Amino acid sequence: MRRVLSVVLGVVAALGGTAIAGSASAGTAATAQDRLHRGEELKKDQELRSAGGRHRLVMQGDGNFVLYRRDGAREVARWATGTARPNPGEVTASFAAVDDNLQVTHGVRVVWREDVPGASVLVLQSDGNVVAYTSRGVAVWATNTVDRRDAGTTPRR
Repeated sequence: MRRVLSVVLGVVAALGGTAIAGSASAGTAATAQDRLHRGEELKKDQELRSAGGRHRLVMQGDGNFVLYRRDGAREVARWATGTARPNPGEVTASFAAVDDNLQVTHGVRVVWREDVPGASVLVLQSDGNVVAYTSRGVAVWATNTVDRRDAGTTPRR
């Protein structure tokens, strides 16, 4: 089981992982994963990958946080924060350890925020849904992007 990269998400859970791309820094892991724990973040070009690798959640350099599904040789965007900007500066997707927020920042400015009360981990499931879970396994937020072709492949939490 592996841990996730740095998306400053304020979540913690004891569930398995996959692989992430990008370099490690404080609050990040050196390898790719399918989850982000409370206090971790994803910086520019870092990502979460679902088990099997069909889905990626990427903190893009343009400041947009995007979920992609691989469809043969191409990737299709399934969900995004809509926060792309020209020259956004340092970009970060994070799970705030203090205030139960999943957020995207451009420099010090928060450009997107979602309340995830009591969440301890953000998981990119193998069915393409991104879900924030409490330590008891209760879903408190989701992108609602289940790929019906992959439905049934995600273990119950």
